[in-house]
Amino acid sequence: MTWALPSRPNCYLKMFPDPLNGGHQKGQVFNLSELDSRTQAVVQAGLDQWEQCRECYYYRTCYDFGFARMLLFQITQTESGIAPPKDSGNQDHNA
Repeated sequence: MTWALPSRPNCYLKMFPDPLNGGHQKGQVFNLSELDSRTQAVVQAGLDQWEQCRECYYYRTCYDFGFARMLLFQITQTESGIAPPKDSGNQDHNA
């Protein structure tokens, strides 16, 4: 008996936005409404789409690869001097 893997869906590797190489800011689940060196990105998530992704056979590899790509983007921005904005003081510094 031969087992066949399900074919990858069209949304494969599109769960997260792809800001690398000037890519899109809208993913299947997570979206960035702004991405600017002066402002923070506003992240939106679609819960219905998230549940559909979680049911997919390829969910784990899709999630891992997409997350790694987002981390790589953050590292490249930090190394190029475009660091994310620092917290403006909402933390308790008296601890």
